[in-house]
Amino acid sequence: MTLVVAQAGHSVEHVVQMTQLLVQDLPGVAAQGFLVAANQESVHAAWSLGVMLGVALLFAAGLRGPWAWALLAWSLLHAGEHVYLFARYLEVRAEMSRLGLPPLGAEQALPGILGRDGWLAGSPFASWCSAVPGLVDAPRPVVHFVWNTGEMVLLLAAATRWRGLARPGGDEP
Repeated sequence: MTLVVAQAGHSVEHVVQMTQLLVQDLPGVAAQGFLVAANQESVHAAWSLGVMLGVALLFAAGLRGPWAWALLAWSLLHAGEHVYLFARYLEVRAEMSRLGLPPLGAEQALPGILGRDGWLAGSPFASWCSAVPGLVDAPRPVVHFVWNTGEMVLLLAAATRWRGLARPGGDEP
């Protein structure tokens, strides 16, 4: 249940960011949410890896079922996106340092695997992937809102099923 509450709090941050982007019409780089200091690649990578670890620990404790498997896959892919973003961030920061440039903050807004200008958009699969709305053309904040919304929905579905199965008369988890 701790993971559900923590991820719900994290999801609120993404809702605020989307409100800033879509309602207040702020540019993506300015839509930072409530906790601007926490909107950093290192924090996002650590959070996503922590969620993935939490899901893996729930699996070790017996969490199973279709929602749990979907959650595990989603959390692995989400963490992979953030590990990729963090690696790109470190790469760009190192290059800027090598060139004697100060950190500009733009390295926090690099594209990931999915979305506009992401790795997939420049891959040989781009034309095929463009058939899926947003996969290669969504702005980064939208991509991450979808990642987090999907993770929250799957987490709630898996937790609800698991809690229902843990009651007397429930099936094996």
